[in-house]
Amino acid sequence: PDIVTFAKGLTAAWLPLAGVAMRSHIQDHFRTNPLGYGATYQAHPVSLACGYAVVKHMLDEDIVGRVQRETAPVMEAEMASLVEDFACIRQARAVGLFACCDLVSTKTGDRVAPMAGGGPNAEKVAAFKRALKEEGLIAFFRNCMIHVCPPLTITPEELRDGFGRLRR
Repeated sequence: PDIVTFAKGLTAAWLPLAGVAMRSHIQDHFRTNPLGYGATYQAHPVSLACGYAVVKHMLDEDIVGRVQRETAPVMEAEMASLVEDFACIRQARAVGLFACCDLVSTKTGDRVAPMAGGGPNAEKVAAFKRALKEEGLIAFFRNCMIHVCPPLTITPEELRDGFGRLRR
């Protein structure tokens, strides 16, 4: 890609810090044509120190390599298993440790809730969210989709345990 933006993970979501990476020809344009944007919290030294420590740790511990070798294959297999085992899951997809599955009505095949929320299954969706919480799972649940995005430091065993809790 020509431009990549990144944020929360840069400080492990503890402090505000974001960044933009771009190809050199785009950077050259903005060096001579600045946007003129600034803020009082821009490039705060504490946020920058935290971001540096997080990136250093990720490189020192080969976090991305470990995800690719050890936990991403578990994520892909578990997500595929959900689709096979549950008629209410239409499809699932995963890239690394970021995954999502689409929930549908087993009667109609339609999404369990409209993208905007609410709908005829709102009570069932709310009950499902409560059940996840009771199992100790915090999931980003957007109406008809469950996002599964554990920390990159999760172990394969912990990931399997989380999917076991989801299945209950």
